[in-house]
Amino acid sequence: MAILNVYRNSYQQSRRWEDIIRKVWNDEAAINRLYCKCNPYNADTIIHSFKMIHSSYSNFNSILVHCFSIDFESVSNMETMVRIINEVLMLYGESFQIIAVLCKKEDRYVATFVLNAVSYNTGRKFHDNNRAYIELMNHLKNHFQLEIRCSIAEPVLFTDGPAAGNYTNILGKE
Repeated sequence: MAILNVYRNSYQQSRRWEDIIRKVWNDEAAINRLYCKCNPYNADTIIHSFKMIHSSYSNFNSILVHCFSIDFESVSNMETMVRIINEVLMLYGESFQIIAVLCKKEDRYVATFVLNAVSYNTGRKFHDNNRAYIELMNHLKNHFQLEIRCSIAEPVLFTDGPAAGNYTNILGKE
């Protein structure tokens, strides 16, 4: 069983979404760091990569990143977890910059994703709605024969759900 946790908040302020990237990418519990279409040298180079896309489409002033995680409750095979993470990166990486960090949290593994809300191909924003995540969940179910459910946590990132871990209230409330 795996849980797809979706975190909603308005990350318009540069400092707030930059803090999210730093916290996720620099997590001491990280086992694996993966990425697509951005410079992964460190958190600051990722932020710079995201900002380059944002500045290319300067009329874009709404949410700048989206965050979600997969809590691998009963998936213990590391190869399977990495394949699932890579599948998500390939799906979204066709149009969006995305990073993923796999961490061991207590007795389970959690992969946290940060997606640039602005497409590097078109400048259009990612449609962050329940349907998008349900489609992702169904894709993973079908592709990996995985039992997975979706949890939409609103409105603050990393404060609800089992994947909260060390991220609880890292940025405070709006």
